[in-house]
Amino acid sequence: MKLLPQRADSDRSWTVTRDEIEAKNYDLKAVNPNAKTEEDARTPGELLDFIEMKGLEVTSSLAVLRKWEK
Repeated sequence: MKLLPQRADSDRSWTVTRDEIEAKNYDLKAVNPNAKTEEDARTPGELLDFIEMKGLEVTSSLAVLRKWEK
């Protein structure tokens, strides 16, 4: 709401010209041109290591919870 009086753009809001709208055949889909895409550069081995580590964390947490269950 703070940006509206200034008509300012942000990471989540942007302005387009009438010409841009017409060029896209009046397609008004809200596709954010400012969106940043992040690509996961980890190797399959690194991903498997990460999954294994998270699995060990879950196993450890479950063991703690099981002790409290009794």
